[in-house]
Amino acid sequence: MTELFNDIKQKKEYLANQSHFYFQLAISNSHRVTTGYIIFLISILMYYMLSMPIQMGDTDMWYHLNGGRYFLETGNIPNIPFFSFIAEGREWTNYFWGFQTLIYSIYSVGGYPALIVFKALLVLISVIFVTRIITNTVNNKEISSAQLVMLALVVFVLVTRATQVRPHLISYTMIPAFIYILYYRPKYIPVLPFLTIIWVNLHGVEWPVGAVIAGGFIIERLYDYSKHNDKRALTQIAWVSLCLPAMLINPNGMDIFFVPFKIPDDINLFIIELRDVSIYTTNLISNRGALLLLFIFSFISIFILGFKHTLKLGQLIMALSGMALLLKGQRFVWEWLLLSLPLFSAASQQIFTQPVFKNKRLIASISIIFILLIPAIGWLSLIQNFKQYPYNTTQLPTATTDFIKFSGIKGSYVAPSNYGGYVQWELYPDILIHSDMEFPPFDAMSYYELTNTYKSKEGLEYILTKYNPDFISVERNNAFFQGLAKNSEILTPISFDERLALYINNKKHPGLADKFRLTAINPFKLHGSDKNLKEEINELNKLLIISPNNLTLLVTVSIKLILAKEYKQALTHAEKLLNLYPRKKHSHFLAAIIHKNLNNYKQAIKYFEKSLNYSNKKGVELIYRHLAESYFQIDEYRKSYNYYKKGFNPYTRIELPIHYFKYAYSAMVVGDIKLAKRLFNMFILYKRDVDEALIKKSRELLSKIERGKISGTWLF
Repeated sequence: MTELFNDIKQKKEYLANQSHFYFQLAISNSHRVTTGYIIFLISILMYYMLSMPIQMGDTDMWYHLNGGRYFLETGNIPNIPFFSFIAEGREWTNYFWGFQTLIYSIYSVGGYPALIVFKALLVLISVIFVTRIITNTVNNKEISSAQLVMLALVVFVLVTRATQVRPHLISYTMIPAFIYILYYRPKYIPVLPFLTIIWVNLHGVEWPVGAVIAGGFIIERLYDYSKHNDKRALTQIAWVSLCLPAMLINPNGMDIFFVPFKIPDDINLFIIELRDVSIYTTNLISNRGALLLLFIFSFISIFILGFKHTLKLGQLIMALSGMALLLKGQRFVWEWLLLSLPLFSAASQQIFTQPVFKNKRLIASISIIFILLIPAIGWLSLIQNFKQYPYNTTQLPTATTDFIKFSGIKGSYVAPSNYGGYVQWELYPDILIHSDMEFPPFDAMSYYELTNTYKSKEGLEYILTKYNPDFISVERNNAFFQGLAKNSEILTPISFDERLALYINNKKHPGLADKFRLTAINPFKLHGSDKNLKEEINELNKLLIISPNNLTLLVTVSIKLILAKEYKQALTHAEKLLNLYPRKKHSHFLAAIIHKNLNNYKQAIKYFEKSLNYSNKKGVELIYRHLAESYFQIDEYRKSYNYYKKGFNPYTRIELPIHYFKYAYSAMVVGDIKLAKRLFNMFILYKRDVDEALIKKSRELLSKIERGKISGTWLF
């Protein structure tokens, strides 16, 4: 027995060694592997960035577009909230006026596709500089496995901030560019004052980060000069010092220096980006999992490099400054990340010196490959969730905005501030809004005044009395506001969409209020008793005339028509949904339900199967039951049985009685007699809203099973 055991052990060791040998042989050329991986990483990243439509994460991009349009049309820097009816006396330092002008110019030429390309280009430039910093080596050493791991994790976290076209993308390009030039290509330092002029006009609030980079470099070079009397250090310091006067070449002059410190009180209580940082997670395939690893590594790096006496002043100053920013809030995670790049590069070379994949064990190489693939796995998994391209409107308040345009009213509109960017872009100059998410020019009291409108009787009365707005909208998940509006006797519900319910001031606009008043349909609860289906459908059709392509309106009217058994009319809307929103679960599912009710079971099956690709777990189980029933209707009992097996569970939920019979019958046909017997008994036991003929049929089949007349596969 001992000899047998030793023989097996030796064979296992031999196979492991052979596997490791061939694996190492396949990747023995580290330079090619490294270059190939970097090309692969950037290629997948660009595919991801160019596949991502313009969509709502927040609506800040649209207020930047509106600011750029205002500047090019008026010639005035948008340093007042020109789009707001509470703008009087408010003036602020617009530190991203250049970015606003730039993206509006790009949009004017190429629309949303051009903005997608612009965003992807900024990310590409940023990642190229990040790559050059992290993979930089000294004395022509090979790039270590740790450097590639650092690169994968840093890029993965960095790109999570690249979903919106906003001015921070400029800073995320400039920060690594400045670091790379100063610390790795000092011969290009004379370019930095010119880059400073661009940076300060596109995103001037970030100048303290630039000051940290430049300041750390100057301190390090002064130290080098004192030690080695290096005359080049003084020349470099002189060029870097020119960045300071270069900052003054902006329309705001000296005011730009004070911008980062003019922070409204309590802003961290209502701006998510400025809340405390939370980086802990057990899930590595997430930006926070990668962030946690990098955060831990940054502390380890400082201590180990310090112990080895290889920690440079510039690295230390940038890393500590980044950590100080990180403590200020979530908004500064990416500044910390970029400021830590030289530290990551140096530490990954000195702590882990092994060249790419040249580890002693196969499992170590496999682990490295897994980490290197994390960004690609994350990005590719997100791509399948992208909807309309190049412009995804499904989370934006399009129908309510369309209604205001349709009304022809020129006046004022109170909308939740997190939608303020979009609605001002669409409605200015005819409609002014209360405020958006710019702080300044708005402050905590502006935000409180607006949010209090939606949560208290006094808040609503205050805003109606003070401003007498033409329209008010509220998020549809705030059903409490429905009672407030009803008690006000001034507001009439007239429209809704994915996000908002819209009210009109019926004292100012009685005609529109009477014509479009929603009495049957409830925007806060679209699907309930459905007692007035005809009236609901009529109200929805009025809104569809104004917004014929709105997702929520099309889905809602399709459901109402299905409930009213107007299947042919419902199919018209469902086909439109399929054309406009082919990647939305409702589109295929509603088409399937309609075809099922029209007894077009093969068509229903086709759409049910497509809808599986866009549904969550709960939705998938419902679709399985519909598929099972549809296959049953065309006598394909094996497929019916298989789908019922996936989606039918009488022990965890109440199933429809007819499903018991059809599942039992399918099980009987395919030969699962025990299950068929159990389900027939359950069906007979149910006795609620059940066809007596089916009960009788079930008893007959059970009797045959008991007598052994049905066993094994039973084909009819």
